[in-house]
Amino acid sequence: MQTKPLVVLIIFACCCRGALGDGGTVQLSEVRGDIRATVFTSPNPLRAGPVDISVMLQNSNSGTIVEDAQTFVRITSDASTATIAAEATRAAATNKLMLAAVVNIPAPGVWHVRLETLLGAQRETLSFTMNVGPPQPRWTAEWLSLGWPIVAVGLFVIHRWRIARR
Repeated sequence: MQTKPLVVLIIFACCCRGALGDGGTVQLSEVRGDIRATVFTSPNPLRAGPVDISVMLQNSNSGTIVEDAQTFVRITSDASTATIAAEATRAAATNKLMLAAVVNIPAPGVWHVRLETLLGAQRETLSFTMNVGPPQPRWTAEWLSLGWPIVAVGLFVIHRWRIARR
């Protein structure tokens, strides 16, 4: 029995992250005038720290991407008087069909997001609320980079054990 393909399959299944086919979780999708705006947030679930807010603007009639719009993001919290502001740009977006802004949410809680989109003389405002959880513990983000030597040593021990068994 060949165990190498099985071992490789197990390693990939345990260590690889799932493929994300979109910009995150859809928070809002609305048609305003002749624009359909769809707002995505990432990570899922939302946690304090860096949050990606991506906006896809489409012509509501044809579905084509609106490329010449400007979008500004303003985030406020009931618990704080601070306002977080950023411009969503294509340069910040992984998917160049979207406009994105990465904002640092300082604390968990309920955060109110207001998006203002300017397209020529047309100005549209969208709002939604995000429930943001506590920050992710550092070890959960770093476990793979810290844990791979244990896997390598374990594979070496199994290899030596199999050789000694022969």
